[in-house]
Amino acid sequence: MSCPCFIFMDWWWRCTAGCIRSTIIMHEKFDPRRTWETIAKERCTLLMAVPTIYHRLLNEWERLKPNLETMRVFISGSAPLSENLYHRFEATTGIRILERYGMTEAGMITSNPMILRGENRKAWDIRFQGAA
Repeated sequence: MSCPCFIFMDWWWRCTAGCIRSTIIMHEKFDPRRTWETIAKERCTLLMAVPTIYHRLLNEWERLKPNLETMRVFISGSAPLSENLYHRFEATTGIRILERYGMTEAGMITSNPMILRGENRKAWDIRFQGAA
């Protein structure tokens, strides 16, 4: 987990992990190489991080090309994820980032559609009458 430990989402994940008896791996300081190595070695299934961390992870990808077979979801929050980074990350790793909004205030208010690896689902949107 690479998100601030004072946001609501952090506390929610900690409680959930405890309830389902999963393991949370937290590093004292972010290092992209160490993060990729930990994901592969510990067979991690989820990473929560801010867009800057995903950018730095991509910069380290070519040197390591870690095994991501156990990864189920990468979650981004706390800052807008650029469309360019979203597409580059998927093209490089084969996994789409799940971007969520409102994680600081409420756990999650909204999200882009969660599409798992290999799944080909069309996104849909909701428009309000009178909205441009």
